[in-house]
Amino acid sequence: MKHNLLKGWLLYVSGQFEGVHNLQSLYKELVETHNAPPLYDVNTAALVTLDQYESLRYPNRQHPTEVGNEDWPGIESFVDLVWQSMPKAIEEAIGNVVPGRKAGRVIMKKKIKR
Repeated sequence: MKHNLLKGWLLYVSGQFEGVHNLQSLYKELVETHNAPPLYDVNTAALVTLDQYESLRYPNRQHPTEVGNEDWPGIESFVDLVWQSMPKAIEEAIGNVVPGRKAGRVIMKKKIKR
């Protein structure tokens, strides 16, 4: 989900979105300009944690990103809030996504030669 769902929501309601991956910024825009519900403290904390996931792509061993089971309730609460608040047309579009396809192309795994 992460930023793609929020960007999809922004694209649906305004026709554009900022080219950022920061969930806090994306959701703030939805609240300020498109009447998304404000976040509870547990949701805000979850966004801070989820924003740190971006650094997992390029880990820093001196300052590692740690995610544990204790983070799940806030993340789940945020996802539930987004799912319940976003326009139903987005939910319908997600239901039409064909697994293994992206922009009309078939996504395949490349065989590993041993």
